[in-house]
Amino acid sequence: MKKIWKFDLRMKAIKYPKITIVIFSILTGIILWGNYKTPQGSVIPKDAIMNKDNPVRKMDEYVSSKKAEGFNPAEPIIFPIKFGKKIGKKEILFPNGIQSKEDLKKIYEWTNRLKDEFGESVISLATIPNFLDEEGELKSEYYINSSLFKSNSGLNIGNWKKGVIADQSVYGIFISQDFKMAYIYYFVDDDAEQMSLMWKVKSFLEEKTFGWIHQFTEFDIHPKDASIGLASWIAGRWIIHQALLLNILMIISGGILFVFPGFRRALHSWLQAAVCVIIFFMSIIWTRGLIGLLWFFGFNVVERVYTLLSYANCIVQGTSFSLHKFGAYNEGREKGRLQDR
Repeated sequence: MKKIWKFDLRMKAIKYPKITIVIFSILTGIILWGNYKTPQGSVIPKDAIMNKDNPVRKMDEYVSSKKAEGFNPAEPIIFPIKFGKKIGKKEILFPNGIQSKEDLKKIYEWTNRLKDEFGESVISLATIPNFLDEEGELKSEYYINSSLFKSNSGLNIGNWKKGVIADQSVYGIFISQDFKMAYIYYFVDDDAEQMSLMWKVKSFLEEKTFGWIHQFTEFDIHPKDASIGLASWIAGRWIIHQALLLNILMIISGGILFVFPGFRRALHSWLQAAVCVIIFFMSIIWTRGLIGLLWFFGFNVVERVYTLLSYANCIVQGTSFSLHKFGAYNEGREKGRLQDR
């Protein structure tokens, strides 16, 4: 009778431990590269408004449907600028809002800074033309332009405000109706990687550089200049994402710290307890790295907060796996079925 060839991977791995470790190390190196490539996705999708009759959702669906026709839908990030002064530790808004050309210059400078950082998709009163008919000639200077800041510009803030009020396409949209706040819009492409973009926005507003480690420690944005703020659903999704990320990571870290002494008590070995925890970490690294590899090879897979629940599952499954394996190993040693190495 012909002998059937059978390959037992588990027994081969046990028989040749050095080769097993080398292969495992090479695969782990590839997986670590996958961790570097792993893209982040928001915990809350753009279509999170579940009511199909919601007007906001309907408008968003209509705009998105035009993408096939060449229309490029975009979502705004809004940078509000407050006009006020500090009295002690409190910041008081000016009773009449914008009061001088210096206030207008602030809008102008912030607009240029944002354009330098994010490109031409930035819109404010410093990029919107104010069409005026002067002696039969149509002039189209921006509502805020560099000529207003000259000493001989003859700028009258009251008349400037009247011109803004007369244009309903900007009044109440790019400036508040009480002139206490101005709004600069940055329109983000529909297919932009919003989580990475928000880190760029955070770095810009706080005037700091953030590395990969900060994604596990930061969950809010604190602009260095207190007079400028941030408002958008994109920013809201990022903040919720970061807050949940930190909470889940704390749960995972707490779980590992909790089970480590439990392993020591159950297995009576610090070394075996440490190996169990290493198994947890390796399973988490492999899980996350495979997401990056799948994304690299064209699969639409990104890391979301929900994905982090699988890391908690690695701890739960790893606890059972490690206890059973080391329990069987220790029992075999006690009964003389295994030799110490």
